Parts: sequence; C-alpha cells; structure tokens
Amino acid sequence: MARLRYDEDVDHGWVARLAVELLGDADTEVRQAALGCLQLHRIATPEARAALDRLFGDPDPRVRESVLRPLALHAEDGARAMELLRPALEDADPEVRAAALSAVVKRTGDERVVRDLVQELLRNDGSPEVTVAAINAVREIGSDDPGMHAHLCELAGREDIAVRWAALRCLAEGGIPAGPLADLFTRRLKHDDFGWIRQYGLDLFVVNGEDETLVRDFLLDRCRNDPSPEVQSHALMWLGMGDPEAARVLAFDLARNHPDNHARASVVGYLLTECGDVDEAVRLVHDLAVNDEDGAVRAAALHELRTRRSGPELAALAGDRFDHDPDPTVRHAALGILADLRRDDPDLIPLLRRAAETDGEEQPRDLANRLLAVLAPQPTRPTRPPQSPRQSPQPPA
Repeated sequence: MARLRYDEDVDHGWVARLAVELLGDADTEVRQAALGCLQLHRIATPEARAALDRLFGDPDPRVRESVLRPLALHAEDGARAMELLRPALEDADPEVRAAALSAVVKRTGDERVVRDLVQELLRNDGSPEVTVAAINAVREIGSDDPGMHAHLCELAGREDIAVRWAALRCLAEGGIPAGPLADLFTRRLKHDDFGWIRQYGLDLFVVNGEDETLVRDFLLDRCRNDPSPEVQSHALMWLGMGDPEAARVLAFDLARNHPDNHARASVVGYLLTECGDVDEAVRLVHDLAVNDEDGAVRAAALHELRTRRSGPELAALAGDRFDHDPDPTVRHAALGILADLRRDDPDLIPLLRRAAETDGEEQPRDLANRLLAVLAPQPTRPTRPPQSPRQSPQPPA
C-alpha cells in the first residue's frame, strides 16, 4: 500500500484502478488502506462507486465504517448524500450507524434534513453510540426547540456516562431554560456517581438559573452534602461570588464541624484566601493544625499557614508539630517548613539527622535524608585508579 501515497507525479488513474482492485483483498487492513486512498485522492469513479456499494456487506464493521467518507464523495448534494448513506444508518453495528450519522451531518447542508434524522434516531435507536452522535449533531446545528431541550434533559439523566456527558455539553453550549434545568439538577445530576458530572451540572445550574434564591439554596446544599470535596469546594467558590458573607459563615462552620475529614481539609485554603476576616481565619486554621482529630486536616492546615504566619511563629508551630504529632504526614509537612525557615540555623542539621535516624515512618525519614543530601552532603573518599597487574620480568631470549 506504500505505492498509494499521495504524489503529484503519480498517474492517479493508475492509483484509482489499484485502489479499487485492493478493495477486494482478503486482508481487512488492506481494504481499509484502499478506502483511505480513495478518500485522500477524492477518487469518485463509477468503478469505485460499485466497489464501495459491495463493501456495505463487508463482514468487518471497521471496513463498513471506513466506506462512509469515500462514498460521500459521490454525492452531488446533501439529499444525494443522505440517499447514499441511508443503508449505513441501518447497519447492525451501532458504531457504523453513529459514523454514518456524523458523515451525513458533515456532508448535508440542510439543517432540516439533519434535524429530522436526529429526531428519528433519538426516538428509534437506543444504542449509546448513536445517541451520542445524535446529540453531537444537535450541538453542531443548534436547536431552539423546547421539546429538544426537554429531550436533552432526559438524556442527561440516562444510565450511560457518555450519553449524560454529551447531553450536558449540548445543553451548556446551546442554553437551556431554568425550569427544566432545575428539575434535571434536583432529580438526577446532584446524585450522579461521577463528581465531574455533578460539578459540570452545578456550573450549568448556576450560570443558567434565574431564581437566585433557588441557586443559593442549591449551592448551600452542595457545600454541605456533596460526597466529593472537590465539588464542595467548587460550590463554595460559586457561593462566595454571589453571597460572600454566607460563604464565609459556611466555610467556618464546615472547617469546625463537617464530619468528613476531606471536606474539612479542602475548606482550609478557602478560609485563608477568600474570607474577609483573615485574623479569625488564621486562628481557626492554627487550631486545626494542632487539634483536629485527622492527620490530613492538620497537615493541610499547617501547609496553608505558610502564607499567613510570620517566620518565628510558623517555625515554632512546625517545631512543635514535628516533635509531638503522631501522624507522619504532619511531621513530613513540619519538616519541610523547618527546612525552608531555618536553612541557616546550625540546629537544623542535627534535627534532620535525628529525624533520619529515629523517625519510625518512611515519609518524614525519607524527606530528612533527601534534605541532608543537599544541605550536608557527606564527603566521598577518593578512590585510587585501577592499576594494571605487574608484569613479571621476562628472561632474555
């Protein structure tokens, strides 16, 4: 098939004849390469057309899918393309049907024809592959039909993740009335198994929602009850943009009282960067760094205090946590802070050696060894170059 590469000096009539001949080859990859050649060189001879029609019955669905684009070259207009590709829309393989729909959308300039076809497929073809292709077609041609909006909302609640994601993207780019979106969010999206779907749906709801009270209540609910800390933080960010005081009060409450340690850890950064009362936030985060029951929360709080505590205060806190905290994650964070703040302190190297030799956990011990390798490298003993073995004197000949 290397001989079928594009070349300005090649006799394309000869290439066309060879490509058509190879469409009947027994090897699937050869047939696919020949189809690619027909498309690349835009070969639309009657012989090619007859061979392409025969390949609609090819036993390999990959070949049947590869037929579609070179076959569309034989269409003078959108209606003719629809006629030529119609058999592929009824193929037994859903990926072939989905590819046929995509080919029709690209080749047909008549939006009405595409819209009618999409609605037909959405009604009658339940496969996720074709449904996703139909949704993407709607996204490409656009739709202001309330019935289509309602159908997309229904699809956004389907079981298949690819269908849900395609429907949400279509709704996001095409706009959606607030009423159906509120129903979609409360009924399905906020319970989705995938956090990124819930977060995307939340963005949709906030951007398109018209009832500010309803949006605010949803954000408060997601801040408190979403199972993903990332989605909770995202909802808190949106709430802070619309109602900073409500977000501040909620952030303090979440940091103190949320039962999930990941949620408490995720809100620490928000407290120090977005809340207006910095002094109160610093006091709370300092308390979390010392007293929270979970090591991950204490470590997150200690890390965030780097930007808000002065050097001596932070060094004293880090030293106390390194000496007394039972969690290796916290000791690791404290050791990193001490290495930054006390780089020129003569007591740092002994402290690092103590950690490297006596800490019972790998995480802080490994960090201490790596810091020692940089700050107090051990001198290497010079090595003597290898000597060649002595030659014993040879007696004179």
